[in-house]
Amino acid sequence: MFCRFLARLFMVVGMSQRRVSSRSFWGSSRWAGLAASMVAGAFLYFGFRLYRAMFQNLGRSEKLVRMGKREILDFLNYALALELEQVEFYRDQYQAVIHGLGDEHLATGIKRAMNMEQEHVSKIKEKIKEMGHKPTSFTRIAPLVGEVAGMVGGQLSALNILKANVWVEQKAIDHYLRVLNQVDDPVLKTLLMENLVDEEFHAAWAQEKIEQMLQPDEGDSFSGP
Repeated sequence: MFCRFLARLFMVVGMSQRRVSSRSFWGSSRWAGLAASMVAGAFLYFGFRLYRAMFQNLGRSEKLVRMGKREILDFLNYALALELEQVEFYRDQYQAVIHGLGDEHLATGIKRAMNMEQEHVSKIKEKIKEMGHKPTSFTRIAPLVGEVAGMVGGQLSALNILKANVWVEQKAIDHYLRVLNQVDDPVLKTLLMENLVDEEFHAAWAQEKIEQMLQPDEGDSFSGP
């Protein structure tokens, strides 16, 4: 009942956000950007804490012990929830950037990240199925959390969008690193490692873009041979 209530609430917020004109929002003050940043961060933080509370066995994964089937399933459902959240987070960011900022380079990078996160979703779902289970119904709320965070966060400046993305990716990196050495199944270990490397690429690309934006504009300083 509580999950259905939250899902409904997020859906209403998401629908109302779509009615806001991108042009009018982009033209608002820096306070609007700060508010958008706080709301997006709150939804993402809420999502992380809620999933963590739901899958309580994950707390044991901070110790260097071998994970049993129950702990592995808990982690896979947890990872699935976060990946589903990231897909919608990037999807709505992409729409906001391509139609609001008009930055095709940034939008393309976000779209590539979204597609790779969708691949993670498919692989994790398949692994859960191979283990004789289905994804927990709790993961259904994850896309709604990501959707709201993506639509609100997408109204930020390009620099702050990238900073948010680095934070999100670093969380995913931390989660994968935490369990890699606690898994014996070589197939599962490969899946987690591949997902980890993808997240590292996403974070590195976003961080590189941030550093480029923070560099002073030197104009046409290139001199050929």
